[in-house]
Amino acid sequence: MQSYPISRRARRGMLLASVCAAGIFQAAPVSAQVEASAVPVAGTGFIDAVAPESQDSGLNITQAGAYTVKVSPEPDILIANPGTTVSARDPNNVTGIGQMIIDQGGGFVGLCTGTLINPRTVIFAAHCVNEAPGTDYGAATGGIPIGFGFENNLRANAPGETDELIRWLFGGADGTGQYETNTAQSFYNVNHVAYNPYSLEPDAQSFLYGDVALATLDTPAADVPTWALLFSPLPATDVTADGTGYNVGIYGYGSVGTGETGQTGGSDFRRRAAENILGALTDLETFEGFLFGGAPNGLTQNLYFLDFDDPRRGFSGASVFDFNAFRDNARTAEDGTPTEGITAPGDSGGPLILQNFSKQLVIGVLSGGYSRFFNGQAPYSYGAVSFYQPLYLYWDWIAENNPYHYVGTKTGNGQWTDANHWVSTLDPAYMILSGGQPVNGIPTTPGEQIFGTDGDFGQICYQTTDLSDCYDTSTGVETVTGDPIGTAGNNAGQGQVTAAGGFIDGIAPEAQADGTGTVLPSATLANGLPGATGFVPDNSDPDNTAGTAARYFDVTLAAAGTTTLSGADITIDRLTIGTADAGLVIASGASLTTLMNTTQFAGLNQVDGTLTTIGDYSLMGGGLLGSGRINAPYLTSVTGQIAPGTTTTVGTLTVGGNLVLASGSQLFVNLGDGTSDLLSVVANGTSLGTADLGGSVVFSPASGYSVKAGDGICLPDRGRRNYRDIR
Repeated sequence: MQSYPISRRARRGMLLASVCAAGIFQAAPVSAQVEASAVPVAGTGFIDAVAPESQDSGLNITQAGAYTVKVSPEPDILIANPGTTVSARDPNNVTGIGQMIIDQGGGFVGLCTGTLINPRTVIFAAHCVNEAPGTDYGAATGGIPIGFGFENNLRANAPGETDELIRWLFGGADGTGQYETNTAQSFYNVNHVAYNPYSLEPDAQSFLYGDVALATLDTPAADVPTWALLFSPLPATDVTADGTGYNVGIYGYGSVGTGETGQTGGSDFRRRAAENILGALTDLETFEGFLFGGAPNGLTQNLYFLDFDDPRRGFSGASVFDFNAFRDNARTAEDGTPTEGITAPGDSGGPLILQNFSKQLVIGVLSGGYSRFFNGQAPYSYGAVSFYQPLYLYWDWIAENNPYHYVGTKTGNGQWTDANHWVSTLDPAYMILSGGQPVNGIPTTPGEQIFGTDGDFGQICYQTTDLSDCYDTSTGVETVTGDPIGTAGNNAGQGQVTAAGGFIDGIAPEAQADGTGTVLPSATLANGLPGATGFVPDNSDPDNTAGTAARYFDVTLAAAGTTTLSGADITIDRLTIGTADAGLVIASGASLTTLMNTTQFAGLNQVDGTLTTIGDYSLMGGGLLGSGRINAPYLTSVTGQIAPGTTTTVGTLTVGGNLVLASGSQLFVNLGDGTSDLLSVVANGTSLGTADLGGSVVFSPASGYSVKAGDGICLPDRGRRNYRDIR
């Protein structure tokens, strides 16, 4: 097909001819949609302007368990036909993607979606919470109650089972549980909220840019999966009829519907899932300038975009409202079954998940979209568009406001309470692209936030049954073809016209002053960068009155040297002893509490004080000794070596909980004059104090003592014993 120029007025008239009977949807808030004339008026764009909408949602909940809708709920994940609202349900229960619930009073709740990125932190959208200061949230301090439920159904699964949503909102039958974490049903209360201040700017309308927030859980979600975040921009690709080549997954909670019907029902508090192809990385000014024309809107921060493609496009029965806003085809499974879907209110804050690598990565959080572009088009049916905040633009803000810190020690011996003994380490959830593959790391420059305007890719299109016009956001080239994108005849020939003579003059993104600097600042615990020192790992909850954020610690002892805890009571979220050269001493009178679990792979742990772990203590290897007490539901030794006292002196090591010594374990017992080492297992809380004993027992004389004829030792007469060797 030869290249040819075409005037913007003539092109617009040609492209609207097949859809003008459906009418044009005039720009208006979702709650007050104003009809426009069905007769197009000559202008500079394809479609009369439509305002994007945020995608939070609100409902009214009654304590009886039923709910009435006071604010029209709108759907989360809508699935392409022949998929149904039932087939779109996520079959996986707890995945780390959860529903945000805000008790707004009077039976109203605010609904959004979020993603767990570590045991304490959920990433979601600022517009879900930026109607109030972040310090106003948190029921424990008298603030606005907010929580996240991570099951795929937040209501009771069957009669008589716990309705975790109602329990959190109103309390259980005995009056307990209101605004409290319920780990059994994976529902967690929030004690602190932070959101990006750019979302408060008037031009942002609370959600168009800066729409990123973090919520802090008051209890570590030890058994909930967490997600990794990609802090690199995706490279531009050559766009084909199948799109950019970036496959993405979308998840959310809310109402139901399909591509043909749009939204059809209210929220049932179930998580649904769908897939799509990333349409573009570009900005609202470029997108709206292409479709609507008019003066530039000034919204130049880049966003990730998706559109809802009809699998039948180009064939009989296809939706007349699907104009292929971004050049691609509907996503399908290997057997050809459509898996395409789109988001809508109730989904805000939900993850955009890149599926091109073996490890799935969150690349954006949902802000909003365009529910429809024409009169007669059902909201969030085929043709709808959604957009996400790219995480790479806000990566350092995320790191700064993340309350969960991974830390280790410097090489050498030191005191736990010595602030110079510690160093922050790289968060394992932070990923960048290196050599085209994701690796654990952070960028070398700050995130550009609202000033991120480059790196565009993808093609914005307007398509009818006999003509397509697409603008490549990477090259600035506009391409006109005589048949629709995605049909068999496409790409038989192409005509190209440059943007200079088109309808997007003057709206290309322009570089703006960064204001964030070009190099990273020195690492501090406050800015969340790895390599910080000058702190002591000891959990602290937020003080919302004073505006102080929480600090929670995940400690790994891997550097050579022994860390001694003395004269202090310390609480952290998790402890790992990782190498043979690392050691920990908890001195008599000191205590260390881990709120999740303790794992020892190697090295030495000497407990003469108290070690309490809310989860299990897994002794995978290394040595455990001392004359103190370990409280844990289970102390399980796989190939560990346990020596009450020291290796040469007699002592009693008490286990408050259950003990399991696997076949690879060794128990070292020193014998003295009328005494011996004792590994005492006692009941503690719900743990009965049982012992399942295997492996080897090695007897040795204590320092200064010689074993005499007639010396003996009493073995446990309760629990199970399966010693393979007693020496």
